[in-house]
Amino acid sequence: MYIPAFLFFFTFFFYLRTHCAGFNINDSGETIMVCDLLTISHSPGYPLHTLWGRVNCLLPIAKPMFRVTFCSMLTGTVSVVMIYWVLKMMFKGIFNLSTPEGVSPVRQVYEGQVSGETAEILSEDQRPGRWMWEIPALFGALTFAFSYQQWFQACGAKGGIYTLNTLLSASMLFLFFKMREKGWFVKSLLLMGFLYGLSLAHHWPNQTVMAPAYFWFLIIGQKRVPLLDFFYWLFKPFFMISMVIFSLLTLIFVYSLTNDMSKAFYAALGVGGAAVMGAILVRFYNWFYLVALALVFGIALLISQSLLVALVAGVAFFVTLVLIKIFGFTPYLMACITGLLSLSLYAYLPIRATQAPLINWWNPQTMGRLVGTVLREGYKGVGDVRSWITIDRNLKRFWLHAHHQFGDVFTFVLFAMAVWGFVWMWKKSQWPTTLGILFFGGGVFMGVLLFNNPLEGYQWTLDNFFTPVFLMMSIFASAGIAGLCEWVSREWPARVVPLYASAFCMSFALMPLLLNYTAKDEVFNGQTIWKGTDQSRYVSSYDEGMNMLKTVNDDAVILCNGDIDILPLWYLQYVEGRRPSVVTFTMQLIPYDWYRDPLFARWPFLKVPVGQDIRPETVVQNMIEQHAQDRSFYFTNIFTAPWMRDKNPSLPEGFLWRMIKTKHLDYAFTSQRLNVFWSTYRLRNMDLPDRGYWDEYTDVMKDSYGIGHDFTGYFSYVNKMLDIALWSFNNALKFRQPQTLVRIYMMLGETYLALGDPTGAINNYQETLRRDNRNPYAYAKIGDGYMMMRNLPEAESAYRASLSMNP
Repeated sequence: MYIPAFLFFFTFFFYLRTHCAGFNINDSGETIMVCDLLTISHSPGYPLHTLWGRVNCLLPIAKPMFRVTFCSMLTGTVSVVMIYWVLKMMFKGIFNLSTPEGVSPVRQVYEGQVSGETAEILSEDQRPGRWMWEIPALFGALTFAFSYQQWFQACGAKGGIYTLNTLLSASMLFLFFKMREKGWFVKSLLLMGFLYGLSLAHHWPNQTVMAPAYFWFLIIGQKRVPLLDFFYWLFKPFFMISMVIFSLLTLIFVYSLTNDMSKAFYAALGVGGAAVMGAILVRFYNWFYLVALALVFGIALLISQSLLVALVAGVAFFVTLVLIKIFGFTPYLMACITGLLSLSLYAYLPIRATQAPLINWWNPQTMGRLVGTVLREGYKGVGDVRSWITIDRNLKRFWLHAHHQFGDVFTFVLFAMAVWGFVWMWKKSQWPTTLGILFFGGGVFMGVLLFNNPLEGYQWTLDNFFTPVFLMMSIFASAGIAGLCEWVSREWPARVVPLYASAFCMSFALMPLLLNYTAKDEVFNGQTIWKGTDQSRYVSSYDEGMNMLKTVNDDAVILCNGDIDILPLWYLQYVEGRRPSVVTFTMQLIPYDWYRDPLFARWPFLKVPVGQDIRPETVVQNMIEQHAQDRSFYFTNIFTAPWMRDKNPSLPEGFLWRMIKTKHLDYAFTSQRLNVFWSTYRLRNMDLPDRGYWDEYTDVMKDSYGIGHDFTGYFSYVNKMLDIALWSFNNALKFRQPQTLVRIYMMLGETYLALGDPTGAINNYQETLRRDNRNPYAYAKIGDGYMMMRNLPEAESAYRASLSMNP
């Protein structure tokens, strides 16, 4: 056990050293709040992670944000150890087996020479040394542990949802291999039922996509039904050709009707799958069961009026019959019972919803709302129409991170090792296991590409779902290392060879750790890639929440525009109890009664009549009109809605906007007041680090401060407060996005001209031209600057340049 223990502490050490010091903006603020206060998370509710996170929140260590991140690190580390055990069992089985020579694996199965992965056992003196499976297993576990996506997930609070998903999947794989050992046949089935129920109570979309791989591992791991029975019809040319033709016709027909490639693909897959399921049932039983399968599908379709429900019913009927054939009725029934017991964790959602928690996503009190929450009904219609464009977009997002997942350049080496490992396993007559691993990662990959359709600019939401793909790559790469170890031991059977070979393989295993830990950011296909896995510097989201609360009065109402600004406030106010009297809510959720009604109950003064028009521009504007004289209303500057700016004249206060018609607006707008605000703000780690966490979210939050300075400058310039405008625009240069700097340099030029400083004005207009050399206005204003300096030749040259571009 010393190797798993070493692997655990080694991996955990680096996760602990690089974990997020605050919380990521990617739902982590909500995730921590949900675990600490036992509220209800967004769909599908994640009851398993909520309860597991709550257990971690009871630990007497640091703040809740660390405790929930600790939960992520723990499950991430244990999943790495579980992968090691899976690989060790797999390679140990390969090296302790032999197969008949000169016959293809498929033919061996077809002719009954081997069944599944059972083969002739090698004698004791023929068996290889233990290092032959220990080293490849350790290699696969380490490369996966420090792959970019796994490392990223393990070091943030929200990532705990995905590391728990990985742990459940790895545990299922462990049981599939364990099932082959004596005394574990039925025991594994019962544990699988329990674990799969848990996984469905956690993140069912991911686990549903993995179900075919699980089923495959189940049938190749058992020994009661020969694999021949599962493949009998696949060796019949007429059946295969007919199935392919009908599937292709279905694909073309459905796509021509819907113009939705994912629907067409699933329909074709359904037709092919139905043919295979029917053929297997005929082989196992008789034609009556094929008719029964059709009846189950038809009745389910008639009752539910849903093709998806009918497909699920048909697949469930088929799987039931197959598992009863393999295990018998009683063990199957017991596995179903254990699965239902773990799946009953979803009861947490309606039970907790009746107690009106602070955040009660979708309010799943009734059966209809519970089903809608679990099935993510609230997200229907969100995203672009599925098409080749969305598939291409998803594929580009995958490759954006895939090409450096295990470190620059080394990623391609590992991919090559994975290809070799695939071939090696196939040649070792391990084609069933090889296909199972391919289904495991490839199924998730295809599911993400075809099913997900985020809006343009939101492809980052896909990143976490690609983890099983990189796990598959690590497993195949470890098989490549196993093949290398086998070759070395055969070519050089010296006593010191295992030591040298192990040292060489382990140096390769640590490459992702070294490369990802020291990674530099780069631009790839026009997009900046933030590759640093050290998230310990990431405090931007926490600081932004603190800065918002510092800006406002005690009687303030902060109107937020979505996740980026409301999530840190949820954590700071509800979990840490900071400034609870300040009212905060996100306008994005106002149209939903489950959010709006508790908000009115908590803050009765906000309540306004709600009619058929439940848009924020109606409901929130009514709140402002009725209560602005009683409260100080602020709104955030991230993605500010046009209607908010148009209907509510405001002035900048810190990096928020304060409505002019609001209460207690009786202070002088001076540079001293502004400096007091900004001097108390936390602006840590806002510069791009050489090695440290940086991503799209940080850019948005950094730009938020830049917007605050930028529009403070505009307001001050228009109101003839030129010293404040100068201070503001100079600060805006530190924070704003590069594409906005042209305009800021222009405004600095305007300010210097108004201050009577032509040299400063000309310098800033020239900075504008360095970024936009076809700007006639900048040339004209440079001419004005030279006119102020009485330098008429230079002024004439600038004016002529302006005229040549804009005659």
